[in-house]
Amino acid sequence: MSDSVTPPEPAFHTAQAPPPARPIRGLAAAVRWLIVAAAATAVLTIAVEVYGIVAIDAFLSGSAELGALEAYDGMFLGVAILSLLVVVPAGICWAVWQYRAAASLPAGSVRRSPGWHAGSWFIPIVAWWFPLQNVSDLAGASRAALRPPILGVWWTLWLASSVIGTVGAMVMPSSTLQEIAAASVVSIVSEAALLAAAPLAWLIVTRISDAIEPQPPAR
Repeated sequence: MSDSVTPPEPAFHTAQAPPPARPIRGLAAAVRWLIVAAAATAVLTIAVEVYGIVAIDAFLSGSAELGALEAYDGMFLGVAILSLLVVVPAGICWAVWQYRAAASLPAGSVRRSPGWHAGSWFIPIVAWWFPLQNVSDLAGASRAALRPPILGVWWTLWLASSVIGTVGAMVMPSSTLQEIAAASVVSIVSEAALLAAAPLAWLIVTRISDAIEPQPPAR
């Protein structure tokens, strides 16, 4: 009778997703902070525009002096510069984040190249729908916990803010105080749409980044 030897049980290892082509968690954090800064700038812009409308109305009714309008001009210039200093870096960081996110996914899982994911934001005409398609592809390919209505509402608010703000700046006349007050109302609507889109943008960046590069377990 021979001794039987029980073979060792095979070792099982937990399968782990391969790391992304380039780390995106740090960049995603920067994008989120810039989204918060853009939202804060939108709030400040709305406050300045409301002040301007009140100041113009008071001046036209004779209950305020010219100094109120001069104060509005100074605040408007300051908040416009601040907005530029926030929105431009936010747009660049978002584009780089989206490039890295697309580059981290398997080839063929999204319909456009990483370059198109970044560049479509800056190309006229296609910038009205390519970015939404690209972000939708990222969410689907990474299996991020994002429902289609979240993306749709975010994009609708973003487009509304962009279109209203552009039309207000380029088309509406502002040669009289009444026209300036009307332009301020348009600016408030544009900034309000941007403010409403900010939490959704924050959520999109967070969930796509977490799906592509999961948070390492705490030790």
